Formats: sequence, structure tokens, C-alpha cells
Amino acid sequence: MNYVVTNKQSLFLLLTSHITLLTSSYGYITSNTTSLKIKSIIHSGIYFTSVNYWHNPRYNTWQRKLDIIYTNIAILYSIIYAQYTKCFSLYNQMMLITGIVYIMNLYIYHNTKYKWISVILHGCVHLISNYASYRLYIC
Repeated sequence: MNYVVTNKQSLFLLLTSHITLLTSSYGYITSNTTSLKIKSIIHSGIYFTSVNYWHNPRYNTWQRKLDIIYTNIAILYSIIYAQYTKCFSLYNQMMLITGIVYIMNLYIYHNTKYKWISVILHGCVHLISNYASYRLYIC
């Protein structure tokens, strides 16, 4: 099998993926508008695709493709949604930071031997993007 990361690294990313369930559940429970409930439901989909992938992360699988495609669509939806809130500036800044950290993660993963640093950065992507979503939920 062609695994993307080791079992320990996969477990770390699987655990950080669970933050998405907490954040989206919080958003759903506390939201007072239908549009925010829809955003939280879309956000929760990231949890399911992420867990589905990180429990057995391999290249060239439908799980990997689904996770990447769904996450990108959900992020795009969230960015559009945020433009109509008073927190759009903060959300956009946090997602920009998320994007920069993600690019650093990819660079380190593909160009160095420091895979754990890449994994930790990817975990930070999970943390920062979920905090950005949390800020939208409390906005």
C-alpha cells in the first residue's frame, strides 16, 4: 500500500479532524438562522470526509479525492457566506493564514525529510480553519 503518512502521523491528523465535528455541532446548536445552520451542516461534511480519509490515508483513492474536493467546496461556500457577515474581514484573514500554513505544509512534505513538521502544520490547518468557523458562528 502507498500510504501518505505513518500510522502515528495519521492518528494525529485523525484526532485534529475531530475538532471539525465539535465546531460544526456548536454552530448548528447555537445558530439562530437557517443560513448558519446550513453552513454548519456543510462544515460537518468536512469532518466525515476527513475522518474517512485519515483513518487509512493512501494516494490515489476515492477517499482522498472526495476529502479534497468536498473540503474545497465547503471552504469556498464558507468564504462566500462570510462576505455577508460582520466578521468577514477576520474570517478572510484567518483563512488566508490557513492557506499559507497549508502551502508550507505541502512544501515541507514534498521537498524535505521532515514529515512530522508537515503533519503538525496540517494539524494547524485543521485548528486555524475551525477557529475561523467558530468565529463566524459567534459573530
